[in-house]
Amino acid sequence: AASSTKNHGSGPPNPKFWGVAKSGLQGSAVKNGQLLVKQKGMNWYNGANVTRCSDYSLRSTKDGIVQWRGSYKHKEVYVVPWEYVRLNC
Repeated sequence: AASSTKNHGSGPPNPKFWGVAKSGLQGSAVKNGQLLVKQKGMNWYNGANVTRCSDYSLRSTKDGIVQWRGSYKHKEVYVVPWEYVRLNC
């Protein structure tokens, strides 16, 4: 007799945490190498003092404050260094 199994593919959920990290919100203080955005493809773009990793995530390259700019289609995240903030703000 032939055998069969039920519920193929069901199991515990495996959530993916895509999107803007807590450290990537507008006005957040970040350190060098801190994760700002985890994304699948290019939803957000890297600006000044931000690098894009091989998995498209965005990380800061300097200590500073996170800022966002751009329109809905081309959102860009950049980091304003603490040196600039202390001198000009």
